[in-house]
Amino acid sequence: MRVARPLVLLLVLAGALRGLPAAAQDQSPQSPQSPRVTLPLGEYERLRKATEAPSLTVVDTLRIGGSFSAGSLTLSLSGRASGLLPTVPILAGEGVAVAGCDGTALVSRGDGGVLQLTPLAPRFEARCRLTASSGDRVELVAQKAVLFPEGAVSDGEFIAGTDPGDGTRPFTIVRRLAGPGETLPPTATGRYRVTLLPDETRFRYTIEVRNPNRGRQAFDVVPASGEHVQQVDAPGPYERKDGRFRFDLPPGDSTIVVTGTLAGTDLKPPVEASLSYVLLESHPLLRPVPRPGPRRISPAEAGVAGSYRGGQAFLLGKGESLSWTVTKLEALRSTSYAVRATRHVLFLPAEGPALGESAFVLDNQGAADVSLAAVPEPTFASLGNEPVLLTKNTEGNLWLPLGPGAQQLLLQHRQPFGRGAGFARASLSLPRLPVPSTAYGVELRYPAEWLPLYERFTGQRRFLAPGVDTMLVFLVLGLWLWALLASLGLGRTAALPLSALLALAAFASEAAAAAVVGLALVLTAGWIFLWFRNLRVKPWKLVLAGGLAAALVLFFVSVFSFVGSRGRVDGLAASREMPAAPTAQSYDAVERKAKGNVSRGDENAPGAQPGAEAPDYQGLPARFVLPPGASRTFFSREMFAAEAAPSVEVILVSRSLVAVVKGVVVLAALVLVWKSRRSLREGLAALLARLRAPQTAGAA
Repeated sequence: MRVARPLVLLLVLAGALRGLPAAAQDQSPQSPQSPRVTLPLGEYERLRKATEAPSLTVVDTLRIGGSFSAGSLTLSLSGRASGLLPTVPILAGEGVAVAGCDGTALVSRGDGGVLQLTPLAPRFEARCRLTASSGDRVELVAQKAVLFPEGAVSDGEFIAGTDPGDGTRPFTIVRRLAGPGETLPPTATGRYRVTLLPDETRFRYTIEVRNPNRGRQAFDVVPASGEHVQQVDAPGPYERKDGRFRFDLPPGDSTIVVTGTLAGTDLKPPVEASLSYVLLESHPLLRPVPRPGPRRISPAEAGVAGSYRGGQAFLLGKGESLSWTVTKLEALRSTSYAVRATRHVLFLPAEGPALGESAFVLDNQGAADVSLAAVPEPTFASLGNEPVLLTKNTEGNLWLPLGPGAQQLLLQHRQPFGRGAGFARASLSLPRLPVPSTAYGVELRYPAEWLPLYERFTGQRRFLAPGVDTMLVFLVLGLWLWALLASLGLGRTAALPLSALLALAAFASEAAAAAVVGLALVLTAGWIFLWFRNLRVKPWKLVLAGGLAAALVLFFVSVFSFVGSRGRVDGLAASREMPAAPTAQSYDAVERKAKGNVSRGDENAPGAQPGAEAPDYQGLPARFVLPPGASRTFFSREMFAAEAAPSVEVILVSRSLVAVVKGVVVLAALVLVWKSRRSLREGLAALLARLRAPQTAGAA
């Protein structure tokens, strides 16, 4: 036994130590086995369907019952819920509390004192005791989850409030006092609006009523002006009997609105009120003339919103009425649209018809269409950046529909003009709208083949004439050459035509200008050298002579540069000064301000991409892009209203013909120089002899 006891103890300890790792391993957090819950299939399906169904709680009925006198007001709720049975707000109000709730729903107080309901079953009912701080009135607001609030207080009256439009329903329960009591009549203030239209007369009666009693009170509205009532808006039920409307008004302030039409030309207030406000307004084609009697007040004092300008307001006392007569006015002729800016761009190519583009920035206030003469021939039209079909009306004019508001009408056109013998004459018509244009501009574009000799637009005329600076340079150059030729021994009378022809040749050809001015500088330098050689040199004279020589050199260089850069016949046209006129970019800025975006007419502006915003339209005319041209001319007017279609007249000369004239001028100068060659040769020989001769001792 002494040996057996230790052996048994060892065996027990070994078994315990052997099972210890297995238990520890089963309880380790690294075990792959997770906790599992076993549910019946029906319960699992119920839970799954609860997550799939929409979670919604609806209170079908909210009823306030009990009694004020016994202090036993109750709140009864019944409704349904689905999904996860969410909690919803049901009632809001100050000075109320709930207690002793029972049923299949929980009622709790949420944020801001709003009562909340938590359903415990898909169909629920709950009943609570309601305590109010006021013993004769309870004001509550049913929340969106409540479909219908109602009252069942034995000694109280349920009064529905005005619907605020946010889904809530305010209501009030007022205690009815038992026993006889004084009943006061309701007081009313009438605000009446009468609108005179060409075909009927409409009215809108707004009657503000105050019921000073604690219970509902009857109130009568008696139409007495031949009204045909079309709609009645009232806070409570009403009935029509014996030509009057009887309303069952709740306590407090209420508003009754009655609308319809009037059959006569007078208004008698439909209710007895101490003061009645009337606003008499009319259509712009009608002018009402009220008969004397009622007192006139400001429309702002009447407190009635009008639909037309120029309404007249009146204040009626008890027993007073308003009568009027109506005069129909004759509307003046109007086009119903204004033209903010007009821009015409004309391009006169070397061959083919003249191309034009006219842009009108319109502000339309009611015109349905616009009509333009079909001269010049239209080829493309767009409204609001969208091309439109070119259609004609019965008179043969171009007819285009208009939309409301600010918009741009773009019209492209073409017209022929005559050419012959190196000249061209054109009388170009411009599209015209029968409305004055605030800003009006015309731009003429010419290719390199044409040079404009004459331009005219509405009294403004321009000719191809040199500028003042060009004439001054020509005069100085001619006098300079005349003095040099006279110094060479040529007679003054003979030197005059030769100097004029040489100056013209300098302006006609750059090569001739370089030769004429160069030879003039050489001869001038020779005469200056002779003058200095015969002077008795002193320091101050040397300084004076150096300054004079520097001034002459600068003058000669400037003359040579001017003649070399502008000494051509076409340079005369380029040097003319045009009066300040709006450019295409300035008119584009006006159009952007009117439209709020970049118009299609901007494609011809510098830096624009032609056709960048021009999509393809099947069945509509194609739009061409006007070339920029080699030269441009601008005309501008303000508040331009043309009685007839305006036109632009131009006379052009071909630059090829101008080149021929240049050659003739240079050739004539050479012929005249050749005829005067003997006198010029003798003068040059004399000048060279004087330059080679030694300086005389006594020369001054």
